[in-house]
Amino acid sequence: MHKPSIRLTTAICAAALAIGTVSRLQATTYYWIPGMTQGIWDAQENGFYYNWSMEGLEGTTATTLPGSGDALYQNGDYNLDLDGKSYTLASWPTPSDWDNHYLTLANGILTFTGEVSTHSGQINVDAEGAFVLPSGSSFVPGIYSSSGMMINVNNGGTMSVAGTVRLYNGSFAIANGGSLTFAPSNLRFGAEAHNYALTFSNSGTLSLPNGFSFNRWDTATVNAGATYSFLQMAGTLNLGGPIANAPSSSSSLPGPFSVVFSGGIVNVMGNVTFNVTSFTVENSITFNVSPSALIDLTPASFAAGSSITKTGAGYVKLPTTAPTAAISAGALMLDANTYDLSSVTFAADTGIALNPVGGRVNSSDSSIANATFTATIPATAGTAIFYSTDSALLTKVKSDLDASVPSGFQLVVSGDMLSVEAETGASFTVTGDILSASCWGGTVPAAGLDVAIDGANVVATLSSGETLPEWNSIEVKNGATLRIETDAALPAIVLNKNATLEIAGNATVSFASLTGAVATSPSLVVPVLSIESGAKLNVPGGMKFSNVNINLEGAITVTTAGGVTFGYAAAGETSYVGFFSNGGTISLNCSGSDYDSSPLRFCCPDSGGTVVALSELTLKDSTINPRYVRSDITYDFTDRHQVGFHLGRNNPTNELFEVVFDNTKYGVCGQTKICGGATFRLKNGGKYVNLEAHGLWNRNAEITGMGRIIVETGCEFRMNAMGDYGKQPLAVNPGYADHEAIVVEESGIFECYRTSGNGNGVMAVSNAIYQIYIPWITNDVFAVETVNQPFAGLGAVKTANNTTLTFSTRNRVFWDSGQFFDESGDRVVTLADVPITGGGSIVVSNANANVFGVIVQSGANTATGTASVTAPAAGLGATTLYFADGANWAGTVVADGNVVLTNLTDGASSTSVTFGSLDLTENFPIRVWNNAGTLANDKINVDAYVANGGKLTPVLVNGDVWPSGTSFEVGKIAKGAELPPLAKNWVASVKSIDNDDDYDMLCLRYFKGTQIILR
Repeated sequence: MHKPSIRLTTAICAAALAIGTVSRLQATTYYWIPGMTQGIWDAQENGFYYNWSMEGLEGTTATTLPGSGDALYQNGDYNLDLDGKSYTLASWPTPSDWDNHYLTLANGILTFTGEVSTHSGQINVDAEGAFVLPSGSSFVPGIYSSSGMMINVNNGGTMSVAGTVRLYNGSFAIANGGSLTFAPSNLRFGAEAHNYALTFSNSGTLSLPNGFSFNRWDTATVNAGATYSFLQMAGTLNLGGPIANAPSSSSSLPGPFSVVFSGGIVNVMGNVTFNVTSFTVENSITFNVSPSALIDLTPASFAAGSSITKTGAGYVKLPTTAPTAAISAGALMLDANTYDLSSVTFAADTGIALNPVGGRVNSSDSSIANATFTATIPATAGTAIFYSTDSALLTKVKSDLDASVPSGFQLVVSGDMLSVEAETGASFTVTGDILSASCWGGTVPAAGLDVAIDGANVVATLSSGETLPEWNSIEVKNGATLRIETDAALPAIVLNKNATLEIAGNATVSFASLTGAVATSPSLVVPVLSIESGAKLNVPGGMKFSNVNINLEGAITVTTAGGVTFGYAAAGETSYVGFFSNGGTISLNCSGSDYDSSPLRFCCPDSGGTVVALSELTLKDSTINPRYVRSDITYDFTDRHQVGFHLGRNNPTNELFEVVFDNTKYGVCGQTKICGGATFRLKNGGKYVNLEAHGLWNRNAEITGMGRIIVETGCEFRMNAMGDYGKQPLAVNPGYADHEAIVVEESGIFECYRTSGNGNGVMAVSNAIYQIYIPWITNDVFAVETVNQPFAGLGAVKTANNTTLTFSTRNRVFWDSGQFFDESGDRVVTLADVPITGGGSIVVSNANANVFGVIVQSGANTATGTASVTAPAAGLGATTLYFADGANWAGTVVADGNVVLTNLTDGASSTSVTFGSLDLTENFPIRVWNNAGTLANDKINVDAYVANGGKLTPVLVNGDVWPSGTSFEVGKIAKGAELPPLAKNWVASVKSIDNDDDYDMLCLRYFKGTQIILR
């Protein structure tokens, strides 16, 4: 570093020191000798602070440092290294010659208690530096400068301003890692601003605890050409108040003031509004709003592709045509305008505050159901609270606000309006007969009113022979119970939270509608509908139960076509359902030509809705009517095939639930869909049969999403309808790979004509029976497939260790009748090319008089159990287990005379298969063709043979006599394995396979006459 020469003698130095001591009593102007060159503030040598002078840039070096009462020379250049220390000065005043001003500050704290006024140049706060203008100071940067003053707070630098500020021309730039706290006691714009431009730009941390609002400087009119810009580019903006021009007056406004939010995080610590010329939001930005604080973005223009995320517990206001916004916490505030919220998403536990009331929302994202509406409800009848053409949204807003209604008033939905009205009904608050005047406070409400049964443990009963007045509605709330003990047609029923509606035995009841409301916080509370044994509830077709927990011991009867849904939600809505039937009955009403016109549905919302099951939805010892019963060729409903069964249709796949048939049977003739996260479980003898009806015109069953069928011990799932022209299978199309879509447990029966699928589904079995269905062919019109493809479309069949999957067949049987119908025609089915895995076995068993066989096609089987045939009982047809060309079995194949190799395309051609081992309980034929002297034969590649009385028996297919010495290759055998027993006149040998250290080639040779074989 340059050091000025020391020109003074010791005596002169002493005198200067004495003079300097006296001069410290008054303000002194200090000059920074290095200029633009950085120097250390207190660098000294021999008592001289050689970076400072009190006599000008060429004057004598200072013997003291600037103090709290001193000033920097007007237009000097300062590049200061404070060496980690703190210093205080009085001022750096505006020069009269308007030259550039340059100050760079690093590594310490510099405080000005008086005026800092500059013309043009730069103030740079660098790493570890802090520039402080405390309360009482004055900051006037860029005064009357055409080029302006640049204030740069760089990485690691800190600046704070708490005094008065008057802004002219220039820029404030906070870089990444820099920090500026700007909280002037009075922020003013400069008068006579000659087309000046002032810019604030933040990419670091900018704190505006009081906002950024101009005040007047004086009465002079500001030049209209002046412009002001505030740019939030990146980093963090801590904002505690409004951003605004001066008070509106023709002589007091600055020029155009533009605000741009382009990125980073804005922490909102108070109520923030914008009163500026233009306000633009660009790109993606997050607003984190403190509790009770508000940021009003309604004046903003949102650039294409921009989006905002709202966090924190406070509020945000958006324009009526809202931009892409995610309300992740806190609340959106709506006023009395019409809003399009289709691009605004709401996380769980967020809110929408109506302030003031009277807003309208006609378009919204389905996630609006996650938000809870709040409002201050006025005690003024006729006040509009909220508008929407979405009736489900209106209902939700009413439910959210009901608890906030002043006493004596109620919320009423009329058309697209929710309004506050005076209560027109009355409350039943004492247990007793619902028509007892004393329970109503003296008078039974007249017809046409909305009434309420209100109070914990309050029970209102309707007894035998009584008739209700024609009330508009009955609301049961706050733990009350409505008990109906006689036949009754009820008005609209509203069950709130922990309310209960009971239908007693022998009563037949209907209602105009049933609306359930739940409480989700602090715990889930759902109202109860209880239908006791002997009771009957009549509902219209299309009835949809939501937000209710149903206990059924009596009967639910659907009186018109349209089916019934237990668990419904509109798009964007989440609802809850419980269902337990103990000996109950569900009677459906079917008509029309649609196969799916009157389905029984569980947890099936509109698309975009969500239904949450409270627990297993169970039908125990229950009855579902109509059922397809064949006894005397009559049916117990008119148009017998329009009954569907839908579980989880449109419900999210992550919303898991089970429908359990516990000793309950269902004969369904319509389309079955097991979707979303639904599991259909059969237990304790439960049965499901998709029945054939009306010829072969039947619907399929389909498993999608996370759908699953579980068949427990002793239960049956029979998909025995072939579908239209035999083309409607059981479709297994889950949305996830390796999904166990079908699980059949011990002694469970799974019957299917054929399957299809996307390859994701897996069938898992444990001592299960896969029953092959033989269709009932009534005439020659329908082209019925003669070969099934069990497992087609599946990804695998998993067998449990030491268990058996049995393949059997039966003739067509009608439900509950026990009648079998003899049919001509043999049945041989091909297992689709789907691997069988695990540690289990497969068995083929025949249950009818016709020939039955199963062809194993896959060459990727890894199951390690046995593959065998159960010998049919007397009078039943021959039974065969076939292995197609290229197939394998990793375990042991029991060759008992019923195991055959085949070629699917040409039964006369040779076949090559692979077995883990072969148990020769009977002779096993190996077919050999001798054509013009060339031998071609079946090949069996095995690792080991087990001799239980059987032998490998070559069979010459064309009938020629074996020539002596004939030999041919059978297949690979493990090196050193025991050679198989052979038929008479045959001998086995092996030969090495090139480059194979594990296997040899097994060869058979024919000898005629006496043989002596030494082994």
